[in-house]
Amino acid sequence: MATAEELFTPQKADSLLIVKFYHDAVQNKFKSHEQGRPVFDDIEMCEINLPADRARTLIVPAMAEWKRFGTTKVSYAERFQAHYARFKANEGPVVEGTPLTEAPFLSMAQKASLKALQVYTIEQLASLTGQALKNIGAGGLATQQQAVAYLAKASGTADVVAMQRQIDELKAQLASISTETHLTTEKTGKFETMEPEAIKDYIAEKTGSKPRGNPSHATLIALAYELDAEAENAA
Repeated sequence: MATAEELFTPQKADSLLIVKFYHDAVQNKFKSHEQGRPVFDDIEMCEINLPADRARTLIVPAMAEWKRFGTTKVSYAERFQAHYARFKANEGPVVEGTPLTEAPFLSMAQKASLKALQVYTIEQLASLTGQALKNIGAGGLATQQQAVAYLAKASGTADVVAMQRQIDELKAQLASISTETHLTTEKTGKFETMEPEAIKDYIAEKTGSKPRGNPSHATLIALAYELDAEAENAA
């Protein structure tokens, strides 16, 4: 039986562990002696396995101490809250990753055999090494390598999709900027590029007379825009 330290090494990600909570009847020696007959208590237990590796199984009471942080004790039920919650709700174990049903390189028989060894995801299959790899039988290494290749390809595809999404977003932003710039240029370039006399003629056309005195180019442009806006509103 494995120790907690063996199962909870940094390289053993939670998604690779098979965690199961269940009820078990444990004899209460004190009560049995006191009452002169076997007396059992119903205890919540936690069983932790590594995929395809039955030699390393940890079985402890669910409320047993997993680790202590100062004066705070963390139980296995607290350590694996999602699994424990599903157990209390009478649901199955929590399995994270890509299900074996999505593995195109596995036959139905291979999928069934792997599930019997508590290998439920492609990630778990790709992580198998040593005795666990031998336990899946002939062709185990080739199957494990197919899982590794599948995940590598999926990761690459995800990167490409993410990059394409970024490119599309950038194109949309550039298109928006281009449209705004075009509209701004169309509006602001209407009078800025005109000579003062041409602007005066435009003002005269709209008002019936040219501006008096010698207004600056900026003043003429402002007057022209004001008349232009009034004409648009009137329309």
